[in-house]
Amino acid sequence: MTQKVSRLLKQYIASLPDRRRRMRERSPDLKEDRSRFKVGPPEAPVQSIPTFDSKVVRPLSPQLREWHAIVGTLVESSWKYLSPTDIKVAVKSSAIKKIVRTHREYWDDSAPMQFQNSQLSLFALIGHPDDGDLIYLVWREAETAEPELWEYFGQSETRYQDLEDYLAAQHLEIDVEVDGRPRARRL
Repeated sequence: MTQKVSRLLKQYIASLPDRRRRMRERSPDLKEDRSRFKVGPPEAPVQSIPTFDSKVVRPLSPQLREWHAIVGTLVESSWKYLSPTDIKVAVKSSAIKKIVRTHREYWDDSAPMQFQNSQLSLFALIGHPDDGDLIYLVWREAETAEPELWEYFGQSETRYQDLEDYLAAQHLEIDVEVDGRPRARRL
């Protein structure tokens, strides 16, 4: 096991109360459902992740195994990182399948446009499914151990090499200095 994913995930979880506090300070009128933070317990040992092809499952990669050994469902505001059970249900959902079809038909070079359903699964939902914002797990090739994470939020796409890369990016925060210039700092 890489152990780096475990360390980054534990740091991320430990930062959630402070992230929530800062969010509430910035937006005191924010509704409770938009500032929910929840860390669900891990589920029983998981061996595989279902894909959007109902006949294909992917073996749990070392990094995903680390993630799911620590947490089940993780909610930060409108972001919902899915447990294995959540993934199993979501890949069968008509609302999620509609998003995949829409990305495949209308979003040039999107994960669904480039890859078959057997190479795609789901990692997270962002907001309401009707918004179409989510994070795919993408196995570029059959023998690829670690999937890439492709995030679709609003009108943007962000690609991450793997779960470790994604978690490292979540530890960056933008502060605005007195002179108004943004700077990034590690949490």
